[in-house]
Amino acid sequence: MLDCQASDDALLELFPALRYIRLSLGKRQLLQLMLLTQSVGERDSWSKAKALSRALGKEIDLSYTPLYFFTCVALGLVLQHSEDLTHLNLSHCQLTDSCLDLLLPHLHKVQLLDLSNNDITDAGAQRLQMILAREQTVHIFNNQITDLRLFMNRQSSPETYHNWPWTSYGCVDTEMKVSTGFAKRIATVAMFDPEIFFHDDKIIYRFDCEIAGEFQCKATGLIFGMRGRGCVEYKVVHWNMCYFSKNSYEPAGPLYNIQTSIGEMHLLHLPHCETEADVVGDISVAHIHEGTMELLTPVKRTSSHVTVHINGLSNFATVRKKGSMTRYVRGQVLLFLEPINRIEQRLWVFLLPRNVSATEIKKQHHEYTSIKTSSDCILRQKGKYCLSSSLKKYKVQPKTYSFHDATDPDYHSAFELFFSSEVSELRVRIHEKRNKLKTRWNRRVILNSNENHASTVKEEGGTYTKGNSLLTEQNWKSSLCDLLEELSKRDLKKLRFYMKDVTDFKPIPYGKLEKKDRQELVDLMVEAWGFQTSVQATDYFMKKLPRNDHAVTSILKPYQIQFGLIKESRVH
Repeated sequence: MLDCQASDDALLELFPALRYIRLSLGKRQLLQLMLLTQSVGERDSWSKAKALSRALGKEIDLSYTPLYFFTCVALGLVLQHSEDLTHLNLSHCQLTDSCLDLLLPHLHKVQLLDLSNNDITDAGAQRLQMILAREQTVHIFNNQITDLRLFMNRQSSPETYHNWPWTSYGCVDTEMKVSTGFAKRIATVAMFDPEIFFHDDKIIYRFDCEIAGEFQCKATGLIFGMRGRGCVEYKVVHWNMCYFSKNSYEPAGPLYNIQTSIGEMHLLHLPHCETEADVVGDISVAHIHEGTMELLTPVKRTSSHVTVHINGLSNFATVRKKGSMTRYVRGQVLLFLEPINRIEQRLWVFLLPRNVSATEIKKQHHEYTSIKTSSDCILRQKGKYCLSSSLKKYKVQPKTYSFHDATDPDYHSAFELFFSSEVSELRVRIHEKRNKLKTRWNRRVILNSNENHASTVKEEGGTYTKGNSLLTEQNWKSSLCDLLEELSKRDLKKLRFYMKDVTDFKPIPYGKLEKKDRQELVDLMVEAWGFQTSVQATDYFMKKLPRNDHAVTSILKPYQIQFGLIKESRVH
């Protein structure tokens, strides 16, 4: 299967046979199979990942293949079920610390691990050093690591000498040479907040540069490589789709009109939102000037940007080769609240690619209140999506939304969610509709513009009661759901065990606990034990797991105070 091409449906038929065969795959096919392990059901995903790991045998080579969040999640699941794996080559994969974190729990299994020529920093190297086994050999040269002491400590022991990543490549002649080599790879991009003003109802961004260097706009993600002093003005403009009628490309992001004096800017980094390694290689930059479109060859592609050398300025954007393969992109969910009348309000829900500026959306819908929440998600191009909520009474329109990359700067909402004006918080979920529903985004949403929410005060350590008002059972259900989201699968398995064998509270039969998701467990706990007792039980279980970290205690603390389980140390 080294050079073959197959559809997702065809490869899905291969999974039942994987336990009986050994595969020799090209990297593209390997990535495709790994991504197919991400099924709707957890049990089905585990079964596919286990079958694939057996078929791959002792070696996995993904070198020179960009690996981003979604592919690292899939690779992590395969590594979790790998029993015979000895060699893992992830060199030249553009791995960052956050992607490495997804793989760390499983890297101790590998005898020879190659992480060279990536974007791992001191922080990632420190976490890696903590999980390395003595018998492992790890290559980690040509990363963004500047503190060599992280691995020198391991070199000092004869038993762990071969973990020192430079020895097998003869790079330990002098510490100064190695240190200097790393210093050259330190990122020097400076972030800036652009000046924003309006002209003809359009946002104009402005950046006044004082020195040479690379500067990233916080609003748009654009990075400018400047030769020295200069002023850059830029805005989002409309695409003319006629440019794509006679070529094999399509838009992959907003079209920016960029203006500055000739010679002031020499590099332009445009953000993209691709997650697939193969698709990133198909990304180019379009330069539109005087009615013609020129395709520029990128000098660099990273997990977030495409870089080109530029001579003249006008309109620039990322474009991709047209293709029929299934594409996943980094997306974002934006929320805007609109009071309709005294009894009803509406939440506008936008599904957008990550390289669309949220500033543009907020400007276009300035009459509504922007609701702050974590927005990142993974979306499938041309995928069908639906929305659900934790509310008992609500209406959604439309029922289904087909996601597509926005090519026009006039962005429209995906869903409208209607509910009572008395609601101050709710849970919103975005599901992808395939053979079964797969949740792509799930957040607790606080409608801080609602006057009914004034009875509680948000603090870093949690939500505390204000005046004589008390946290309610409904507050507790929402908080308990957030708390369970912080637990790993292993913690949840232990929690179910404790719930059926607990002696201080009425135990819950395992038959009721089995196959219950987090929301169903919340309903079961409150139904079985009531408000106060379920708080006490949760307090007991978290100490027994143990989970006494800030992520858990900050959620639990207000309820512990309310029921006298702990004393409030300070007044908020």
